[in-house]
Amino acid sequence: MALRPSYRATPREASRRYTLLVLHGIFGSSSNWQTFAKRLANHLSEWQVIAVDLREHGRSQGAPPPHDLDACVADLLELERMLARPFDAVAGHSFGGKVALLYAATRIGAGAPFLYAAVLDADPGAQAEAAAAARPDSAQCLLDLLGSLPARFPARAEFLAALAAHGIGGRVARWLGMNLRAGEGGYRLRMNFASLRALLADYLARDLWPLAMEVARQTPIRFVFGGKSPVAVPELLDRARVAAGRGGSGIRSHVLPRAGHWLHADDLAGLLDVLEADLRALSNLAP
Repeated sequence: MALRPSYRATPREASRRYTLLVLHGIFGSSSNWQTFAKRLANHLSEWQVIAVDLREHGRSQGAPPPHDLDACVADLLELERMLARPFDAVAGHSFGGKVALLYAATRIGAGAPFLYAAVLDADPGAQAEAAAAARPDSAQCLLDLLGSLPARFPARAEFLAALAAHGIGGRVARWLGMNLRAGEGGYRLRMNFASLRALLADYLARDLWPLAMEVARQTPIRFVFGGKSPVAVPELLDRARVAAGRGGSGIRSHVLPRAGHWLHADDLAGLLDVLEADLRALSNLAP
């Protein structure tokens, strides 16, 4: 049986006809996107926004294997059944960007109406693990580091100090610290390292560019990149521009020059402007 993911939703008044699903990145959770979700819903009277904890993240723990992108999509379909309403659009950041593409393709393949997908600072292509792990703050390096740390810390500050001793500080350390949970004997990370490794390996191995082109024939896809993000290498930006320029393609791309990988933290206003304009236009066109 699929997991029923935990989620956080903005208020759903009767006037809100559409629902946007928001998916976080690896090590993240729905709480990372609450400010974004609330502000977007405040700007768009017809849209409810639901931020989900993907499997083995946040409060969505204990999912049965296998742990891969397909299982993440199955979880979202289970959430649809639980809420007794389909989602009309999806936005996914980093790891969640590939889940978003696959979810949109699954919905469209089933013949369901679907309005929009946004891929936020994510590379839809396959990535070699060695190349992807080249930076010390890459997901693979962080996973190795976290797995090497003690199981418990007496205080949150000691966890942050342990990260700082390995050169990880600032926003990345605080973001990882959101996975700490207080319990008997101190703080421990709410992470299943084996599950996260499996999810990350599948994310890196999958090439979803062909799938993105298929989806774009039927529903718009918006790529948003941070101009200062290590994801936004020239080759990827060129590929997105080429895809956006093809006749009949529904792919569009946008770069937020001031933002790094964490678009919603680095340039929340800019990200809101892009998605708000897209969703407002879609709700005006939809039946």
